[in-house]
Amino acid sequence: MNLATATPAELSSYLGTQPWWSGSSPVVAVASAGAGNMNRVRRLSFADDSSVVLKQASHAVERYPEISAPIERIDSERAFYERLASSPVVATRMPTILGADPANHLIALTDLGAAQDASCWYDGRNQRAIARALPGLLTWLAQLHQLPSVPELHNRAMRTLNHEHIFELPFAADSPLELGELAEAQRELAQDHNLRRSVVDLGQCYLGNQQAGSYALLHGDFYPGSWLLEDSGEQSWVIDPEFTFTGPAEFDVGVCLAHLLMCGLPAGDATHLLRAYNPPANFSEQLSRQFAGVEVLRRLLGVAQLPLAQSLGSKLNLIAQARELVTESTL
Repeated sequence: MNLATATPAELSSYLGTQPWWSGSSPVVAVASAGAGNMNRVRRLSFADDSSVVLKQASHAVERYPEISAPIERIDSERAFYERLASSPVVATRMPTILGADPANHLIALTDLGAAQDASCWYDGRNQRAIARALPGLLTWLAQLHQLPSVPELHNRAMRTLNHEHIFELPFAADSPLELGELAEAQRELAQDHNLRRSVVDLGQCYLGNQQAGSYALLHGDFYPGSWLLEDSGEQSWVIDPEFTFTGPAEFDVGVCLAHLLMCGLPAGDATHLLRAYNPPANFSEQLSRQFAGVEVLRRLLGVAQLPLAQSLGSKLNLIAQARELVTESTL
């Protein structure tokens, strides 16, 4: 069953074969449910006005089909949702998993409706919205990181893929990417041996080959594209834990800090907002800042570009700031 081509009739028939599906109303419409950067995501609407979201992995990245990706990532995402079943407080801010079909690399989730992700924050004019929504999101993150001991979730293949795009490609001396006005800045970073040594160490920490900081179950991609907001901004949810793994909590926090900076918040304001996060034992603020620096650099100089509204000068300032964050010390 292929979500990309399945018709409403085919999906009605398909759901009827799944032991976890109890609905009887036919599917009347199929639509995209969000950007679907990594996986194929569809909202199914039924004749009784209910809806559900189906998410399916393939052997490629949905947004970048030229990039191969491990299809078993959907199994790690399913495991993440299942582990939250024992923590209703954490699960409240996420969709609920309704069932899984391993043969078709698919999971079914409750539909969060018309909520939109927070990508609009990158236009630099949403400081008030950020201030309203972020404390709840960071409280959720802290609760996730403080879950009692659970079996490790390795998600090794996805971490390997992510490692290449976060810690290697943006710093390559022979980068194959077309970076336009930022190409010279990338070449300078590639020649900074101190920076590259720090990035290598951070990458090994991310992979679990070098221990540092705290240890927790991570979301793995905690940034505005994984946050859904109501129009008022008073209610927020977290989605898309396909990069989840057990590792340094500093990585999730660092990614969040990086995106606050890229949304235009001054470093002092971003740090102030992060106070809503209650860290686990052995948490290293320094390590989180280093991860933040790498995330800024990879989002400006890597494959996964963001809709940033900043001028060239602002982007160069971000690169300089990120460079300092990464090299403030070695692990």
